[in-house]
Amino acid sequence: AVMLPLIDSANHLQEADSVIEFDPSVDGFVLSLGRKCLVKDVDDGRERAQVCISYGVRKDSELLLNYGFLRGVTMDGIKSDDGDVDRSQIRQRLAEAFLERYSSD
Repeated sequence: AVMLPLIDSANHLQEADSVIEFDPSVDGFVLSLGRKCLVKDVDDGRERAQVCISYGVRKDSELLLNYGFLRGVTMDGIKSDDGDVDRSQIRQRLAEAFLERYSSD
């Protein structure tokens, strides 16, 4: 595994047509983006766009353990009293969502 700080900040979209490769001619990693990597959204009448990359086809357990997220689980409304992100609330929301999906009754 290699840490790529700028690339790691992009959100995952399984359908994104991105390629990350080491290029010896520049002695570094190169990110190539296709059309499916740009995701547009309209919020309060304003259009926003973000770049997504694909981590490949992954199970929820892999996404949670290796990348710290689950598809479809948002962190909206999670803030501590001082306005910072509350990590314990994030962990709790992810754990509850995972158990809800995979617990057998």
